[in-house]
Amino acid sequence: MSLPKKIKIIFLFFFFFSFFFIFKNSSRAAYEMGGAGGGFYDPTLEEHTKQLKEDQENKTISTASFTQALVSNIFNSLSHSMVGEVCEEGDTECEQRLQSYGGGGVIRGTLGLISFLYLNPPASGVEYLADLKRNFGIVQPAYAQQGYGFQSLSPILKIWKALRNIAYLCFVIVFIITGLAIMFRVKISPQAVITLESALPKIVVALIVVTFSYAIAGFLIDSVYLLIGISFGILNSTGFLSGDLTAEKFFNLGIGDLLWQYFTKGFYYLDTLSVSYLVSIPVIRDIPIIGTGIGRGLLDLILTLALAFAFFKLFFSLLTCYIQIIISIVAGPLTIAMSALPGQEGKNFTGWIKGLLSNILVFVGVIFLFLFSNVIKNATENS
Repeated sequence: MSLPKKIKIIFLFFFFFSFFFIFKNSSRAAYEMGGAGGGFYDPTLEEHTKQLKEDQENKTISTASFTQALVSNIFNSLSHSMVGEVCEEGDTECEQRLQSYGGGGVIRGTLGLISFLYLNPPASGVEYLADLKRNFGIVQPAYAQQGYGFQSLSPILKIWKALRNIAYLCFVIVFIITGLAIMFRVKISPQAVITLESALPKIVVALIVVTFSYAIAGFLIDSVYLLIGISFGILNSTGFLSGDLTAEKFFNLGIGDLLWQYFTKGFYYLDTLSVSYLVSIPVIRDIPIIGTGIGRGLLDLILTLALAFAFFKLFFSLLTCYIQIIISIVAGPLTIAMSALPGQEGKNFTGWIKGLLSNILVFVGVIFLFLFSNVIKNATENS
């Protein structure tokens, strides 16, 4: 055995010996002070439970009950910071106060951001038609605003116009080069002549699509909102949805407020059922904190953290799709213009439509899942 290895073994031996000696002395000192599983400084679980029962019977406050209440309030404070203020059912004054300042809380704020994405679509066909009316002087600018429920981001339309003009410039250059090549009978090859002549209809079609690319995207988004409104109307007329869940509330308050209304009810149902289930298990029932303030507070904190994470994930997913829709609309003229190039055969335009629809339908999917869950809830309550 080499010398360094012997030194390491000797060092480890003295280390463990010293650790054992220190641990033994500290344990003895703790025992002499009454802190080794008993006494005032380190009460056992049985002593703590006994003291809590005595405080409850005698209506007194001891270190055990004070610490129990303190820890419970800490959990409740953390849960309140996640959820915010919650109104009791039928408390209209509290609901009006929440609508005035938002209610606070991480979850409530996240749901408000989700509502913003739905209430402010990135484009609208109504906005495009209003812009055409303003430009042609058909109506006065004050009356040519976007339609009901649409507060589109007007800067997107301005950026789209700038890129559309750039695409027009590219088309002009292509038309000039193509026209000169045909006029002067430029001889490149027989295949090039055929490609040049067949490219003209594609260029014209691409030019038309570029002109109306914003309108196409806007009317696709409008049709989605129309589909959502029709779905609300059909389900309300058949009685599958709750009476307070209407399309008017969705377009005025947003999906976030509707989710909040059902979240508060479902949260407390889930909380009560979870505590009842835990108490029904014999092994867990014997644990003193289960069913008390600490147990319920800890369970509430876990549930609120899980829900906050789920809503954060939903918001960032919708935000990603929202940004991709904006990018698709703004870059639409240049993307569609490239589809007129030889060999593309409209692939860029098809890909543009598919990408736009895939991101728009994500918003529809969230609404349909919410409506489906409400239908299941009502069917369960009625049965």
